[in-house]
Amino acid sequence: MKKTIAIFLVVTLFLAVLAPLTNAYAKNRIYGYVYVGGKRTNGFTVNFYKKRPPRFVGSTITKTRYRVRGYFQSRVLANGGYVVRVPYKTSRGISAKVASAKIPCTKPILIYLPRGARPIR
Repeated sequence: MKKTIAIFLVVTLFLAVLAPLTNAYAKNRIYGYVYVGGKRTNGFTVNFYKKRPPRFVGSTITKTRYRVRGYFQSRVLANGGYVVRVPYKTSRGISAKVASAKIPCTKPILIYLPRGARPIR
């Protein structure tokens, strides 16, 4: 009896601690595709280490780590990027200034959300 109660307590504690963390992390993540120099690249993930992703045009992105699979493998920290447009319905464009030798960063990188993403209020 004591063993089952102990297991139950451990599981509830585990869930109580992990569930909010995973939920918060999932909310701050954007999946989409990216155009780099006119080429579309899939597998783009943006993790925002803030409570919410920037919502308005001109919002600065201070800490955004992302990776484009198949285009470059290293994780790059983008500082000083800003939201260039917030289209209606289901997409969001973000321009990030990137400092890395692996990326031809002559043009701003635009991130587009896939269809079915939550609209911006």
